[in-house]
Amino acid sequence: MSNSTKADLAYTLIRDGILSGEFLPGSHLILVDLEKKLCVGRGPIRDALMRLDKSGLIENLPFKGAVVKRPPSIEELEIIYRTRFVLERQAILEAMRNISARDVDILQKMIDESRCDIDSPQKFYAHDRKFHSYIYKTAKMPHIQDIINSINEHIDIYLNTNAYDFSYRFDSIGHHQQMLDAIKEKNIGVLIDTLEENMSIGLKYIYDRITKGVHVSKRTSFSLK
Repeated sequence: MSNSTKADLAYTLIRDGILSGEFLPGSHLILVDLEKKLCVGRGPIRDALMRLDKSGLIENLPFKGAVVKRPPSIEELEIIYRTRFVLERQAILEAMRNISARDVDILQKMIDESRCDIDSPQKFYAHDRKFHSYIYKTAKMPHIQDIINSINEHIDIYLNTNAYDFSYRFDSIGHHQQMLDAIKEKNIGVLIDTLEENMSIGLKYIYDRITKGVHVSKRTSFSLK
């Protein structure tokens, strides 16, 4: 296995550990400990930590080493979601222009698989990310897709560590079907409105969990436009 491949493996393992809560915010990532845990050498691990620093999941601090960053605040999350919406709105419009019949079939199969697994909260998040990622891949804008993926890493720590309730899963899968239908029909209005609604329920879901048991003014709507 080459050093670059080992670095990619180390990056994936450490990132997944952060997003799953195995490495808690504020904790130090010690090279010796990571070597033993991941069975990867220090060089690839250092490369992975530099990459994670750029993604915003950790900070490489002088004399302290790598430290897991704390998740975004509610205020930051709202800005992150609005930024995501601007980027994803453009990407999904490009996808609508470029998408092929084969792509449509693949996306429909993804939705059907999501429906089959609707009773499994553990599988929902993977299906959701896979669907959105494939749509933006068809936009043929790889740099924009990289930016979207990077932004998503800042909210993944909230999203993929929660057991989504059934109504959320049901609504989200329904949005995916509406978006795909709008893409097939070239209906820009429905496509953008549904994308906003899909992202808004994600932001509300995180908001409800962050503020659970906290005395704050309760939000009822989350417009991203």
